[in-house]
Amino acid sequence: GEFNVAFCINTNIKNDKKIKKIIKDNFDFYSIYFCNELGTDITPTLLMYDDISKTHKMKHILKIHTKSISNAYNDLTNYLLKNNLVHLKKV
Repeated sequence: GEFNVAFCINTNIKNDKKIKKIIKDNFDFYSIYFCNELGTDITPTLLMYDDISKTHKMKHILKIHTKSISNAYNDLTNYLLKNNLVHLKKV
C-alpha cells in the first residue's frame, strides 16, 4: 500500500538542501515542512498534522523524531520502516 512520510526540518539546520535530496531520493510519497525552534517536538507535529489532515484522511500515524542515542534510534526507525503496516498492527 501507499506509504506517506512527513518530515519537519528545523530552520536552524544547515545543509537543508542535502537533507531534501536524501528525502527525495529515498521516498516516493512525502511532505517536507520547515519550522522554527518551538521548544518541543509536539508543536511542529501538531502543525503538520493539522495541515495534512485538511486534505488527507489517515488511518495510522507513526511519529518518529531524532534522538541523541543514535543506535537505539536507528534500530527503532529501521524496524518501523522495514515492516509493513499489517505486521506493525499485529505487534
